[in-house]
Amino acid sequence: MTLYHHFASKDEVVLAALAARRKPRQRGLSAAMDRATSPRAKILAAFDHLGELVREPGFRGCAFINAAVELADREHPAVELVREHKAWLRACFAAVAERAGWRRPAVFGLQCLLLWDGAVLEEALSPGSGAVQAARAAVPALIAASA
Repeated sequence: MTLYHHFASKDEVVLAALAARRKPRQRGLSAAMDRATSPRAKILAAFDHLGELVREPGFRGCAFINAAVELADREHPAVELVREHKAWLRACFAAVAERAGWRRPAVFGLQCLLLWDGAVLEEALSPGSGAVQAARAAVPALIAASA
């Protein structure tokens, strides 16, 4: 009952929970990428950061994807927040590619996002599967194809 004293509905709770998680996730990834000096190292650092995230106690996948899958309404504000968060992540990868002068930075950003989300899903389903390491190992091939 206390929860609904602060929120009008379950939908508002989901939106607030995602909004609260978004900034720390973005800060963590940005910090990891900012510590690296070369474009290649920045992308690899992002996947190293992901490796840390999937090893956190209680890891159950991507809260953003999990929420989007559960919400039937594609226009729900939480689904829009998920779209924005994923667009931000894709843009982080694309920005590195663009600054580096790699070909088709938007495609590179999408490819990295797909590797990222695929690794997260596999680690959620099969913890310790090595999916993040496999995704990270694919990054040099993406870079070579884009450079």
